[in-house]
Order: sequence, then C-alpha cells, then structure tokens
Amino acid sequence: MTSSRAALVSLRAPSRRRRAFLALTVALGVGCTATRPSEAPVKSGGTGTTGGFEPGGGFDPTGGADTTAPTMDIVTSIDVATAPDGVASSADTLDAPAPDVGTEPAVDVSADCVPVPEYCDGKDNDCDGTPDDGVLSPCGDCNPFCDRATFGGPGSPLAAAAVLADNVLPTDAGGLTSSMESIALQVIWVSNSAEGTVSKLDTETGRELGRYRVCLDPSRTAVGPTGDGWIACRSDGALVAYIWNYDGDCADKNGSGTIETSRDLDGDGRITAGELLPQGTDECVRWTTSTAASGELARAMGVDSEGYGWVGQWTAQRLLRLDPATGAEVSSWTLAGNPYGLAIADDGRIWTANRPQGQIEGYLPGTGTSDVRACPAAGCEPYGIALDEFGRVWVANLGGGPMTVEIYSPTTQQWSSIPVGNRPRGLVANKLGRVYVALDELSIVQVIDTATLAPVTSIPLGEGRFPLGMAVDAQGDVWAVNQQASSVTEIDAQTNAIIAEHPVGAGPYTYSDMTGSAFFNAVKPGRAVFRFEGLAKTGLSGLNAIENTTWTRVELRLETPSTSVITLRTRTANDLAVLATSVWSGSIGPITGPYATLDVGSPVGRYLEVEARLVAGDAAVPPTLLELTAQHEGSP
Repeated sequence: MTSSRAALVSLRAPSRRRRAFLALTVALGVGCTATRPSEAPVKSGGTGTTGGFEPGGGFDPTGGADTTAPTMDIVTSIDVATAPDGVASSADTLDAPAPDVGTEPAVDVSADCVPVPEYCDGKDNDCDGTPDDGVLSPCGDCNPFCDRATFGGPGSPLAAAAVLADNVLPTDAGGLTSSMESIALQVIWVSNSAEGTVSKLDTETGRELGRYRVCLDPSRTAVGPTGDGWIACRSDGALVAYIWNYDGDCADKNGSGTIETSRDLDGDGRITAGELLPQGTDECVRWTTSTAASGELARAMGVDSEGYGWVGQWTAQRLLRLDPATGAEVSSWTLAGNPYGLAIADDGRIWTANRPQGQIEGYLPGTGTSDVRACPAAGCEPYGIALDEFGRVWVANLGGGPMTVEIYSPTTQQWSSIPVGNRPRGLVANKLGRVYVALDELSIVQVIDTATLAPVTSIPLGEGRFPLGMAVDAQGDVWAVNQQASSVTEIDAQTNAIIAEHPVGAGPYTYSDMTGSAFFNAVKPGRAVFRFEGLAKTGLSGLNAIENTTWTRVELRLETPSTSVITLRTRTANDLAVLATSVWSGSIGPITGPYATLDVGSPVGRYLEVEARLVAGDAAVPPTLLELTAQHEGSP
C-alpha cells in the first residue's frame, strides 16, 4: 500500500536552545578547565532512553520509550497529513528525544571558577559541575552541523510516517510488525546445461522472465523463501550462484544508476541472445562462490526453512550449508556416499540419493548423526529423490536391473518397490496424493498413487522430449524438463492434460525443487519505506548545508524473537523526483534486536529513504520495528 502523500522529517527552525548552541559554539568565553574522567565514559547512540533534546527546544531528562506490549490492527491505507508546504515539520511528525548521551560526570569546581554562559567545548563554563550541560548538539556532541530525526513511538507512529507500506500492521506502541501474509511463489528456475545459462519462468504465464550466465555447466536449482534462485554447477569448482527473484532487490554494482540485468525487451516471452548479459555483469546475480577446488562437481542443491542453501559435493562426499547473504560456508557434513540429489523434510532432515553406493542418507543438522539406508533392489542406483505427504522418501532407480521406484518409510523403516517404464529419472510428489516420474526414453510422465502405491496413468509428452526433472508449482500444476526438446511442459494435475510447452535454453538438466515447493506457505516479508530530509543550518553567517547533507548512520530499536530479522536498504538524492528513481543500496543485515547502530556508508543527498524489511523466521513470532533514527551532518 502506498500513501497518497509523502511524509518527511524536516527540522527547519532551530529552537531557542538550539540557536543559543549554534551561536555559542563560535563565541569565545572563559570557564573552568574540566575534562570528562576516562573511567566514566559518556554514553552515545540509542534514542529515547534517558533524555535528549525535545523537538521544541528544551532538554528532556526523562525521555523514554514506550514498551507497552503491542496489539495489532491491519493497515488498510496510509495517508499522512503534511504541512501546507507539503513537508511535515518536526512538530508534525517528530516526538522522540535525541541520542542518549547519558549524565555527564560531576567535576570538582575550583573556588576561583568564574561562571559564564555554558557553551559546547568540553568544559564546565557555568561552574555547575557538569561540562556542556544543555548545549550539546542533537547528536550528543559539539558539532553544529549534526542533526537527527526519529520515527516511532506513540507520538510519531511508524505507520503514519511511512511513505510506502506493504504487509505490515501497526502496534499500540507506535511500531510496525509483519502481518504474516503468505507468499504466492510463481517461478521456476531451469538450468540450461548445454549453453551454460539458467532460465527463470513465470509459472502462471509460462513467459521467460530472465536468463543468466553464472558458470560453464549449471545443473541443480533450488528456490529460497521469496523465490530467489540457488544454482549448483558441475563446473568451476562446484560453483554455487544466488540470483535475486525481484529486480527491486538487485544492487547497482557498477554505480550506473540503473539495474543491468537480462530482460524480455521485445516482449516475446523468451530471453534471446541479445537480451543476455555477459557472465559476471548481471546485477541480479547476488553472488557466486566456488565451494571447492577445480574439478569438483555440485550435484545436489536445496534450501532449508531458514533460507540457507545446502549443496552436495560429488567427489568429496560432503554437504555444505551456505549463508544466503554471502555464500560463505556455515557448516558441513561428510556423507557416506556421493550425493546425486537431495530433498529436505519438514523436520529439517536432509535426504540424499547416494547413487554409486545404492543408498539414501538422512542427515539431521545439529545432531552429528545420519541415517543411511541401502536400497534393496538389485543393482539399485538412486537418481531423482522426492518426499511425499507422509514423509516417505522416493527415489527413481536407474540401475541395471528392473526399472523401479523405491520408497522408504522412516516411520516403519520399511521399503516398497513399484515397477515403472524405461529409465526413470526425476520425480516429484504433490499434495493430492500423486507422484510424477519422468521416463526419459519413452518421453512419458508416469503417475503413481501415494496411498495405494499403484500406477494411475501415463502422460505422453510427445516424441523426442526426453524428460529429466519434475516439479510442482504453487498452483498445483506439474512441470517436466525436456532435455532434448529444450523446453518445459506444464501439466494440469487435475486432468493430466498438457497445458502448454514453453521454450528454455539448450539442453535443460535439472533434478531438484526448482519451484520452491517447500516455501509455498512461507510468510511474505513486511516492507515499509521512510523518508528523511536534511536540516538547513542557519545562523552561522547564512551558511546552509542542505545540499551537502551526509547521512552518517541509522539506528533501530526493534524486537526480533526466535529467528525473525529485519534488513535495511537506503538511497539518497537532492531532489524528490530523482529520489523516486534512484537505485537502492545493497541489503544491510540481517539485523536483530533490541538495538542496532548501522553505518550506511555516508551517502550524500538532501533526502534519505530507508526501506525496512521485516522477515519472520517463525510464523508465530514476527519481528517488530519500534523506532528508526537517521543521523546526518552538513558542511558549509
């Protein structure tokens, strides 16, 4: 939801105390020489805890934050009243104290101390025992060109201050929390191994939205909570790539002012050669990382419930957990065999198909143990792997014996076997009691009932399709990846009729959860954007620092229970029209509470916009943003 009118924090007219501070910082005076004892440092940072400058001018020694437990009402619209000039003044939108600079330590006052009016110089000019009392800048120091503004709290609720808000609820304490709306993912990521690219398609329209060059031989794909793509490669040192789903998340890495990424420029629903970018230049590729030395292959890929990626190294027989923000290795596990694919169960257990060893292995992170089960079929060679609604593990047996699908029940610790047609490869289970198996040489999808473990029907895809991978999208439709036809086929799960066949890149080859089925019921992050305006400094020989505003830091007061987090992005400009089209910075975070002070890189501009994303790791306990403060400095 977007507000119909923009809300700005503008600290325009200095108060009487502020004017006195500005004047006295350039005046000469006499006072006691008294420095702060090193053993009693002055506190800094934070807002609204022990005191500060009120917007009207005086110092408030009792300023504090309202920590009343929040109750929530859904935000249906945000319409912020502004001042007649269209810019809200501090009196309109700001009711929060400046930084908590603590209580200055008392100092010994000598008998010959001559009191003069206090001014900001680190000395006790008025001989009252406290240096700089009542004359510090809003930033808690003696810099006359530093200022702050805060949104949040009952007097300045975040919901009223936001210029844009989506999927958030206000709290009684003036904060914002996520409304816990579910995400409707509608994306499928397909590796085009023969040409070294990855296609992203819209599963509702079948149109190709993007195509990316990330490595020489991309293979497995997986999908994160908001549709971002994880790509595992059989080349480049088992390289893994992370690709943003939404253009708005992409970063302007080269500083051009635009996001350079592949797009369907001619509107034909397909990304062609002229619409592709060279490897390493697409700005929607968040990062790539080689997880091993040259020669290693990544042949398994998945994403856990916390959004971390799991990649299976083929030769090293290892599972690695990767950080979604950086790609850095977080933890690892040595497997009993070579992983050819993986599937992640509801309890977090990671099941791998250890193909050469003829076994499956279930590793439960954090326990240091795994459950290794040998496939009982003669010559069993587990290929594709999937989990059904009962938590059973299904593998396509591509061994030299009879072609079967083998099913293992962790509950009963028993195996079942179902004969199928020639060459089962990938397979997938839906929530309607069906498993779909790709039979490559027959160009058929075989359908099996999960209750009776009996074949239901076969769906011919057309001669020469050679299907490999299978997936189910958020609407329940089934997708087959056709290696020889360089296409994907969309199937209606209710009627088993083919809906459409969509072109992708050359030689698609994918066995994995390429649609993000694990996150079909994931919670959509809350999003809110706040706008700050730099302060016009007046009173010092007419100096005005608006055009030279440098934003030095952002502070948050927040609550992040369980695994919930908040992330931020910023952008600046001297003009509101330019600001609206400016590129966001990279994501800052994840941020956890109760307080955080962030270096935002000192961007310059009269206006600063801060986008806060509220990400609920646990659906029962979303994060809450309570206060947001921006600090800036100017120069003549």
